[in-house]
Amino acid sequence: MRILRTLAATLAVSAILLGAGATSVLAASDPAGGATTARYTFGDEWCFEYATTVDCSVTRGTLAVTSTPEGRDVVRIHHRIVVTTYDASGAQVGASRETSYDRTISTDEGQLSLFTIEHGKAVGDGYECVYGYQLKIVDYELISERYTGPGCN
Repeated sequence: MRILRTLAATLAVSAILLGAGATSVLAASDPAGGATTARYTFGDEWCFEYATTVDCSVTRGTLAVTSTPEGRDVVRIHHRIVVTTYDASGAQVGASRETSYDRTISTDEGQLSLFTIEHGKAVGDGYECVYGYQLKIVDYELISERYTGPGCN
């Protein structure tokens, strides 16, 4: 579930950033001048309190959009989120981190290619979990690989 939330958050951030600024930057580019690239950074920090624990999250990322004179747009997103879990006394009882890389290529002709890779690790009292996945969509065909290491539920 966390993987889907992270992917959804990453896609939402990219949509917001593209809507906020990349569209106007790309529309203003001169095809005769070669490819143009716009780069954005984003991040946030927050804590969420549960009944007996508090999760504090720090997220950082970059979004780069490259537009070529041939009508191809390449969007690359690097994203990292670190979550630290504390008990009621303030002692750290767990931590997790996820890093992801997303690349989407689209053309004026409607072709679309998507590549996503994510790696995560969670540790806590008596457990350690390493997991990851790779997702590709090329010519409307979905290819997915998932890895869940020992200690993951």
